[in-house]
Amino acid sequence: MAAREAAGTTPPPVRFRVERGNPDPDELAALAVVLLARCAAAPGEFAGEERRTATWRRPERAPGHRTPRSWRG
Repeated sequence: MAAREAAGTTPPPVRFRVERGNPDPDELAALAVVLLARCAAAPGEFAGEERRTATWRRPERAPGHRTPRSWRG
């Protein structure tokens, strides 16, 4: 880093940051390709699509078993 300071250049800005793990240069290159391809997509390409309702559900969020005579507020 002392060589950069002596030359008067500043490091390039950080474009993305690795939060966990230790990716190798090939994995970082693959990530950069995917992100650049996504950014290069036409801006209206995904805007017209309606979001579909998920066909799955989370059973842990459903209330417990209720009998036919139980109160369902």
